[in-house]
Parts: sequence; structure tokens; C-alpha cells
Amino acid sequence: LPEPPVPIAEPEPPPVVAEPEPPRVTPPACGGGARTAAGNAPASVADRSRPTTAAASGCCRCGVTAGGLLGASCGAVPRLRLLPSPSAASDPAAPTAAQGLAARRCAWLVLQAVAAGAYADGALERELGRSALPAADRALATELAYGAIRQRRLLDAWLDQLGKVPAERQPPKLRWLLHLGLYQLLHSDRIPASAAVNTTVELAKAGGLARLAPVVNGLLRAHLRARDSGQTLPAAVLSASDPATALALRHSLPDWLAQDLLRWREPAQAEGFGQACNATPSLDLRVNRRATTVEAVQAALAQAGVEAAAIEGVPHGLCLMGRSGDLRLLPGYDAGHWC
Repeated sequence: LPEPPVPIAEPEPPPVVAEPEPPRVTPPACGGGARTAAGNAPASVADRSRPTTAAASGCCRCGVTAGGLLGASCGAVPRLRLLPSPSAASDPAAPTAAQGLAARRCAWLVLQAVAAGAYADGALERELGRSALPAADRALATELAYGAIRQRRLLDAWLDQLGKVPAERQPPKLRWLLHLGLYQLLHSDRIPASAAVNTTVELAKAGGLARLAPVVNGLLRAHLRARDSGQTLPAAVLSASDPATALALRHSLPDWLAQDLLRWREPAQAEGFGQACNATPSLDLRVNRRATTVEAVQAALAQAGVEAAAIEGVPHGLCLMGRSGDLRLLPGYDAGHWC
């Protein structure tokens, strides 16, 4: 007879490893949770992944501080308080530099497009359509773009004096950015000089000219020093022996127009003509008195933040003061209250 099979012994189960005991906890005085005997809960993985600029200001239930760790002092979720970066805390102008940057970038893009052959109004309309700027920023972008285009020759004369490279030999993006900054320093009384310099430098860093940002800063501050010393016109204007050349540089006029003006008019009249060529025109509205009144339109504009003054001798006219932004967004436009 065959022998019975030898039984195979089953493998022994693995030894059981005892889990470590949880840390001994003591109830906090606030009742908002529990904390370890060491006084604070260790920082978890989520805590370690938080930015180092965030600090727990206390327990969301009791307000007890976390003692320097990112974990809360109790079992509740901590309330985080964002701390400013060291650079922003040490530079009081850092928040100011970020304000209005989108509007200035829009104007800068318009200047580049015009230099490439686009019409100013079409380029501005295209850039404004691509952005979601509020009314005030749209008005600022319009003023800076049109103003820098009107004063191009005068701005180039300043660049020739202040820079080591003539304006026409500078990189186009840098040239138009410097025009943007210089125009604010020369022709905008509502923009502080520090804000004009800071925003132009920040725009250089954000627009692909980070290596040239010190050049932008140095040139604009050189203009401020020249202005503080009493120089209001570039050296090319002051040293021009030809009256027509000086007139053309002062008012960014073509040479042929300045020469013809001095032949047609007296010097004082030619100077007034040049000033009028580059003056920002006033914006007047004619109120539709069949649909509303002048007072009602004036009140509606005031509620929208646009000041309008009555025009002497024109009973149904209003003159918009300051920046008005896109006229199509003003109250009464769709209703036909004014045109």
C-alpha cells in the first residue's frame, strides 16, 4: 500500500508590530480643541507646503497664538495672515508702482503699433478692446498714447541729450517706453514724478526689457535732476540758431511747417499756433433738450464721476472736464440724451 502523504506545515504568521502610542494630550483652557503635551501640534505636510510668508495669527475659535509654528494651538483650523515680502516692506513705493501698470502697458503697445505703421486711433481702439480696463485707466491710456505721439520730436530731443545713444539708434521698444515715461514727467501734472518713474521701470521689467530697467531708471532720474536745476527744454532747443528749428523742436512740428509759420505770421503768433497744435482739445456735448435737460445730464455725469461744466453762450452745451473715458459708456449715450 502507498504511504500517506507527508503533511506540509503552514507558514507562521508575521509578528505583530505594536503601533506607537499617540502623544499624551491635555485639554486647552479655551476648549477649542486639544494640543500636544509639548504645547503645539507638529506641522503637518500641508502646513509645510504653505508659503513661508504666511503665519498663523491664532486659533479660529479662541485666538490663542500658535507659538511660532504653522499649526494651530488647538485642534481647530488656524487663521492665516499674509505677511508682506521684505522688498515690499522696505520699499514704500512698491504698491504705487503696480497701480496703473495695465493702462501704461496699453499705451506702450499703441506707440509700438503706430511706429510700425498703424493709425493711432485704430491701434488704441484695438488695444482697449483687448483689455478690460476700467474707465479711469482707459482714459489714462488714451491720454498717454496720444500725448506721446504728439510730442514725439520733443521727447526724442530729450533722449538725445540724456542718453548715451541717440533716440533713433535705440531699440524701438526702449525708445517708446522712454517716451511714455518722459511724457508723464513733462506734461502730466496729476501723476507724481515718483509714480511715473517707478511704473516705467516696472513696465520695462514686465515687458521684456528687464536688463534695460536700470537704463530707464537712470535716464528718467537724469531728467528730473535737469528739471530741478531749472532746465525746461532740451539743449537742442536752447542751442538752435535757426528760429524755425527751435520752434519745430519746442512743439514737435515738421521743419517745413515751422518755416512756413514764421513766414506767414509773427513769431508770437507762430508760437501760439504751435501750442494749439499739441493742446488736448476740449470735449463738448450738445444736450438733446427734447429728451432731457442740461441739469439732468450734468447730474447723471456727476454720479458717474465725470465733471461737466456749462458752456458760456451755449445754453444746451456741456464741456467735459478731465478724463471722461469711453463716451459710449457714459450715462445718456444709449438713450440719445446728448451727442
